[in-house]
Amino acid sequence: MQQNAYTLLLTAFGFNFASANPLLENFRSAMSAKPRLDSRAINRDVTLSDDQWNTFQTEYQAAVVIANKVKGIVTDSNPAWEEFIGDKYQETYIDAYKDDYLTDFAGIGDSTDVTWTIRYGDQTDQGCQETLPDGSKSIAHTENGVTTLCDAWFNFPATADLLQTACAETDFLLDNFESKATILLHEYLHLQTSVPLSPFNQNGEAYGSGNCYELAAEEPDTAITNPDNWMYVALSIYWGDQCGRVIEISPTDADLALCTSGSSPGDPNGWIVSSGDTCTSNGGVTNSVRTISGPECGAPIAGNTEKLQKAECSILDTNPAAVEISLEVTNPDLGEGPFTGYNVTLFTKPDCAGEQVSYAGPMDSVPDGLLYVAGCFSPSSGTWGSFLVNQILLSQ
Repeated sequence: MQQNAYTLLLTAFGFNFASANPLLENFRSAMSAKPRLDSRAINRDVTLSDDQWNTFQTEYQAAVVIANKVKGIVTDSNPAWEEFIGDKYQETYIDAYKDDYLTDFAGIGDSTDVTWTIRYGDQTDQGCQETLPDGSKSIAHTENGVTTLCDAWFNFPATADLLQTACAETDFLLDNFESKATILLHEYLHLQTSVPLSPFNQNGEAYGSGNCYELAAEEPDTAITNPDNWMYVALSIYWGDQCGRVIEISPTDADLALCTSGSSPGDPNGWIVSSGDTCTSNGGVTNSVRTISGPECGAPIAGNTEKLQKAECSILDTNPAAVEISLEVTNPDLGEGPFTGYNVTLFTKPDCAGEQVSYAGPMDSVPDGLLYVAGCFSPSSGTWGSFLVNQILLSQ
């Protein structure tokens, strides 16, 4: 088979052309309908090397795949839309999101009035040397129809690599699914396009899914022109569809500060999962198989007034009929600042779904810390498939 540019791209995305896969055939047909970059008025600046330009083309086409997939899924009642777009704009902006943003980005709409120049910014580029709120260097910046790709963009994860590995990760936090392609979806919103209110805020008001979620809830008028808010809708929907599960919102900067400043799990080996056949009379398990896990401080759950933070879903590979979980908590700050409590939820299915039971074990003092001890629980029928741990951060 002759391999054209689209075939090479699909191969890079890990698709096997020898297989008769209906989804693959649909994807190939969709890709074959895409216009060439030169018909989209995307201009290559002389600062880009051949390798850099090829990388951009690959990631632009990956972003097109993302845009087209999301357009077929997103509605004004989609959880990702509700999380990142403020209430007052959810109904009025959904068509603009699909038609003026996703469609035009993919080049299948009337976008002939858009001219986009791509250039490379080396270490002498002032915009590339700017420091972001998290302390990292700028990834890209856009002014007057020109997007400058910094070294940080070229070092960012390739979308094809994420397609190979991301859905097998145990840490399903949204920020971990960003790639070169999603940065292009962000930068496009800094252009003057048919998207209402464009070009969006040049500097951005919030970065990271947790901060953008908070911005949409507290400052919807600002969030509606914050590029990351629009980008994270697409990111959440696309990877949720790819992985077949919800991708959690990452912690806000404030949440991360709370996680590290008060009572918190110390060494991940402080988590002990005891699983076995049945529960004993003293709360333990019979035929115990002890495994170690260390859920990290996760994202806040919407609507909870106690700063409830949910860790990623953890799979119980042995499918035990009984589970006990304990945790040694280090650095307990009970006099001032936040105090951390813990709740555990067990599920009968491996994706934190199905029958569930939630419980909070007692906290007992141990040297230099506290010991959270859970009781032993068995499902009404069958076995446990997964669990998650919630941290409740309470101000004293």
